[in-house]
Amino acid sequence: MYRTLLFLHMLAVIAYLGPSLGGSFVFWRARRVGDPALVRWALRQAVALYNFEHLMLGAVVLTGAGLLWQGGWALLEAPWFRWKLGLVAAVLLPVEAWDVWVVGRVLGPALRETAPGGGRGRDSGACPEGAGDAPRRQPELPEEALRAHERVLTVGGVLFTGAVLPILWLALGGRS
Repeated sequence: MYRTLLFLHMLAVIAYLGPSLGGSFVFWRARRVGDPALVRWALRQAVALYNFEHLMLGAVVLTGAGLLWQGGWALLEAPWFRWKLGLVAAVLLPVEAWDVWVVGRVLGPALRETAPGGGRGRDSGACPEGAGDAPRRQPELPEEALRAHERVLTVGGVLFTGAVLPILWLALGGRS
């Protein structure tokens, strides 16, 4: 059972880290181009990836708790493990809570309000460059929503990276 949980935990970690990197890359590329319709499209794709990322964080926490339960509570006595849990609790979880709030309470509503139809419906998800009909003017995304998202990506990204690298080192090689 322990090996199965460890395998699932590692899969969950990979599935957790991938979407945030992919969503951020899609957004920054679109932002660099500067086309508001492309930025809106990229953010819609990124939000879907971020929502999956948040779901996978739950899987990481649950499988990690299962590993702790299966492996015995004596693991808490290992200094490397206490450092790992400390970094997760002090840095990763607060950054993720901030990310969940920005995606769910700031960015998501802003995207819905600027969707075709004035927020009453969802767009097809098609890339604006592939649209065959004449371009139509859509409302701009509020600059505050873009800035909030960019703050999470930059400040949160630095904090996140600064915590993830030691966590991975502690989990994979820091057991001295």
